[in-house]
Amino acid sequence: MKVSFHSAVLWTDSTIVLAWIQNDPSVLKPFVRNRVSAIQNLTEVSVWKHVSSKKNPADISRGIDPEKIQDCNLWSFGPSFLQDHSVVSPCDCSDINDNELYRQEFKKNPTDPVCLVVQGQEVLPIINNCSSFTGLQRVIGWCVRFVRNAKNSFQPNKGNLTRAINELRKILKDLFRKESTGKIEDFITSEGVVWHFNPPATPHLGGLWEADVKSLKSHLKRVLGNTVLTHEEFSTLVTQVEAVLNSRPLCNLSSDHNDDFVLTPAHFLVGSSLPALPDPDLTEVPINRLNRWQLIQRLSQIFWKKWSTDYLNRLQ
Repeated sequence: MKVSFHSAVLWTDSTIVLAWIQNDPSVLKPFVRNRVSAIQNLTEVSVWKHVSSKKNPADISRGIDPEKIQDCNLWSFGPSFLQDHSVVSPCDCSDINDNELYRQEFKKNPTDPVCLVVQGQEVLPIINNCSSFTGLQRVIGWCVRFVRNAKNSFQPNKGNLTRAINELRKILKDLFRKESTGKIEDFITSEGVVWHFNPPATPHLGGLWEADVKSLKSHLKRVLGNTVLTHEEFSTLVTQVEAVLNSRPLCNLSSDHNDDFVLTPAHFLVGSSLPALPDPDLTEVPINRLNRWQLIQRLSQIFWKKWSTDYLNRLQ
């Protein structure tokens, strides 16, 4: 039998636990903090109610004979206020501050106060406040980056940001809910964003060219090592490597020594092979004797030697 429900109420007979749940987890010691943080992430604080030990059916087994449990209405039907749907007043935890067990789980070292204002609304205003889809992506990226950076923070005592992290996680969780996804799709459609489904471009469907990309990355990483290049220098090197890859033969070399024609990717791109002027060999020259241009040429030549050994020999 399937039973649908719209809300849940959680009960506990410990006023100390209720008081801990209503606090920020960052002010508590690790053992209690981890559990309070998990409770706040999974539930709302408002759904937690207090039930006295006398009305708690979970405690009956410690004070009654097993033969009498079957005749106990509290064990079979629960407290009376669950049956008559009476309103349970919230538990007053103001007097709990003097409890030693409650206070001993708080941190003793002071932390710097941080004021954070979180808008108590649904996630949809974030979409309405963005003027473009690119702006919406940028805002979501900031949220994700902030959550990840907060996880790896090396200065946890510089501010009380745990509640902000919890709120951002809730926003991200709500953003991908089914009802929010539909509104995001409507927003994307209204902005004229068109999504093109292109399965052949996915990595798991392009095994042939993905193998070439993997070979390029592995050899380029071996060639560069710890060399530091500027953006222009790296772009120049990648362009030269691209020319090397587009000059590679696509089939086995002919055994006829008179056949000097080899089919390469360049024939499909520009209609002929890529011409190149011979450069002096710089692979054996010490790096400290080279200028920046010669360094790029040296890296390109080293890449050619390593890559040709791995690739061209397999075409013999």
